[in-house]
Amino acid sequence: MHADTLSPQYSPPRSTVARGITALGGLILLAVGLPIFLAPLAYQAGMGVTLPDDPTLLSDMRAMAGSLIGFGLLLLAGAGWRRLGPPAVLAGAVLFTSYGLSRLISLVVDGLPSGALIGGAAVELLVGGTLSAIALRDLR
Repeated sequence: MHADTLSPQYSPPRSTVARGITALGGLILLAVGLPIFLAPLAYQAGMGVTLPDDPTLLSDMRAMAGSLIGFGLLLLAGAGWRRLGPPAVLAGAVLFTSYGLSRLISLVVDGLPSGALIGGAAVELLVGGTLSAIALRDLR
């Protein structure tokens, strides 16, 4: 371990691949979060789910979408700003992996969802696993 690792000035080297995966994660989060935030009922209808026009439900959906947008912006900033990279990668790893694992648990508990959500789980686990590997590498 490098002596400066714990120094506030330390910033681990970031490869182009790591920055690219971080940016990709950010773009994915924005691509999912923005449509849900702007038109939650239309987003769900596009997946074949009809939901009531209930203010409580819409508030909850927009809040979740807002967190995806916020994390997406964090990942994009981390891809561009070297010092913000490690915390952005860690946040993305936790978010993507927790979404993917939660979908797997839901598959067991609730049954088979739509193909789009199965594909989404695969992407979440792939991006989450890749960001986790980058985060672990950055900690060394």
